[in-house]
Amino acid sequence: MFDGDDSAKDVPKQRELSQDVLALINNGLEFLDKARQELETSKLKFSIVSFWTAVEILLKVPLAHEHWSLVCSPKKPIKKQAYLAGDFQSVTYEETRERLKDVLEKPLDKETNDAFDKVRKHRNRVVH
Repeated sequence: MFDGDDSAKDVPKQRELSQDVLALINNGLEFLDKARQELETSKLKFSIVSFWTAVEILLKVPLAHEHWSLVCSPKKPIKKQAYLAGDFQSVTYEETRERLKDVLEKPLDKETNDAFDKVRKHRNRVVH
């Protein structure tokens, strides 16, 4: 009734993570670890800034995995060489959320969005 090979056809093949995506993940995790260290040493202001930086970076991972240009802001010309050189403006948190929802069709759920929004506002209060 069922051909064993048919079920394998239904499972999408996962792409390997590029070096850029792996670097982005590692960078986000380093900021997360820094936030933990700062929290443990009672550097609360710095901890919230590092934590928020980690959130922003890690939310861009699915975008970068889909295509490098999705992490680039449309406010400046999007050029591959500028991206590779690190000479580009990345998307804001709001743009990241919109692209996760509209391009990847993987929106943040309301609970996650609300939690991140609280952290974002708290970060803005301690920085500005």
